[in-house]
Amino acid sequence: MADTERVYVINVWKDVLRSPRYKRAKKAISVIKAFIKRHLKVDEVKLGKALNEKVWEHGIKNPPHKVKVKAWKENNIGYAELFGVEVSAKKEEKRAAKKKEEKAEEKKETKEEKQEVKENKKEEKSETKEKKESKTKAKSTTKKTTKKKTSAKKTEKKEAVKKKEEKAEELKETKKETKEKKETSEEKKE
Repeated sequence: MADTERVYVINVWKDVLRSPRYKRAKKAISVIKAFIKRHLKVDEVKLGKALNEKVWEHGIKNPPHKVKVKAWKENNIGYAELFGVEVSAKKEEKRAAKKKEEKAEEKKETKEEKQEVKENKKEEKSETKEKKESKTKAKSTTKKTTKKKTSAKKTEKKEAVKKKEEKAEELKETKKETKEKKETSEEKKE
């Protein structure tokens, strides 16, 4: 039925006696909850219907001095019910069904997580392959482009040298022509 099941006799009166009369039943409920939290080491406590009715049986001013309680723990939630009162079979079936559903969900989640991990690994492998391929392509293209660049630079240099030579020749020719013109003009003058 539960992870841990225990029976406690809780002395409610010693704490309730200190509170005002018009708050005693409420205080009794809070004392029972605190006791269950402390002894079952849980964060949340749920009280049964019969236990609640027993505490409120004589009204708000006169709760019982002691209460015998059956307490159990499920999924870090503490449950308490009046001793001798059986928890209905429907509740037990619901709890069992919830447990089964939770286990099934956990299994599905773990399967999904495993599949996601596998897919991520496959994607990473394909990405690394693509990166390697692109790097090798980039290397080959850079080699080609560097070859093209170096050959283009060489041809540009050659062309520049040719142009300079042509300009130098043109300058020489123009100088010769100017000299000849001067000479011819001087001869004419004479």
